Amino acid sequence: MMKSKYIVMSKWISLVLLFTAFAACKNSTEVQIDGKISDLNSSTVYLMYEGESGQQIDSVVADKNGFKVNVPKDKYNRVTVLFNNKKDWVTGFLNQSDKVSFNGNAQEPELITVKGGSANDLLSTFHKNNQALFEEKQHLMTSIQTMQSDSTMSSSENIMRLSNVIQNIRIKAAEFVQAHPDSEASLLLISNYLIDSENIAKTETILAKIVPQLHDTELYQELDSYCKKVRSTMPGEKAPEFNVKDIYGKDIKSSDYKGKFLLLTFAAPWCELCNEEYPYLEDIRKQISVDSLAMLTITLDDHPSQIIDSLKTSKAKWDIVADSLGEASALIDLYNVNSIPLNYLIDKDGNIQLKSETGFNLLPELDSIMKIK
Repeated sequence: MMKSKYIVMSKWISLVLLFTAFAACKNSTEVQIDGKISDLNSSTVYLMYEGESGQQIDSVVADKNGFKVNVPKDKYNRVTVLFNNKKDWVTGFLNQSDKVSFNGNAQEPELITVKGGSANDLLSTFHKNNQALFEEKQHLMTSIQTMQSDSTMSSSENIMRLSNVIQNIRIKAAEFVQAHPDSEASLLLISNYLIDSENIAKTETILAKIVPQLHDTELYQELDSYCKKVRSTMPGEKAPEFNVKDIYGKDIKSSDYKGKFLLLTFAAPWCELCNEEYPYLEDIRKQISVDSLAMLTITLDDHPSQIIDSLKTSKAKWDIVADSLGEASALIDLYNVNSIPLNYLIDKDGNIQLKSETGFNLLPELDSIMKIK
């Protein structure tokens, strides 16, 4: 009887040990994400996970103790915590620790610390070492947005100061990358502070400092791909080809414009600068013949019927592609459009000759280029 009881107890202990080992194994494949972020505008916090398998966004409600979730370690390598109704965010890496913690004040998002793993620790140290710059940046941004600037300082002076502060942060970020070319933290700082679409060579130069061992990481690949995309839409490059439908459902292909110049404009009805630019585009249409210059506007408006109605009273006519069915979005991605309005002049051979943020002074530039060609 005693022997039988001993055997039963041994089996029970073995099962407990097996379960414990299984639980430990299971936990080792997960990473805990927790956060204590004070002064949130909303208790709902969004977590955007990124990894080789793609992106996933979850929401969690932060209470007085913050928030806590567990996610598969082998599925995602970084997480971005979005808060204040998704207006602010902070990113951390998940592949170097079993626990990643976010702590700080929601009203100072760039000073929120991320702990857990060497890359996160380095990022937190960078922000702490430059705390004065980030605090000044936040103060100036708040002053400009609320139009409650210091009585001794005009709004334009605040904007100039903000520009200087941002430039100083970029300098500090570049110094960090120079000192830590072997850390993923440097890749995140490049992404956050050192992207310059107007001078992509500067971004490429700083990205070239990253050690080859990090070239296979997802973030490096994203940055490298971005640089190549920006370079592909610079003057002198072959314009990306497209095949979309206009607001009438007619197929519009880049090859349709071969043999003539094409003015490609990106705009939106809710964009004030775009609306101010429109009369200048009408003037271009009147001054330059259709045989010499085709015009195509890509508008971020998913109501083509409204556009068609507005065109009935317009004196100038040209091709328009709207955002219905994702037509405009595809071209915005293809031409790497980060702000509007944006204008491209493509020559008869399909090469980009001009890239301009506004159309206010386009006519003399077009006339000059087209005469040369």
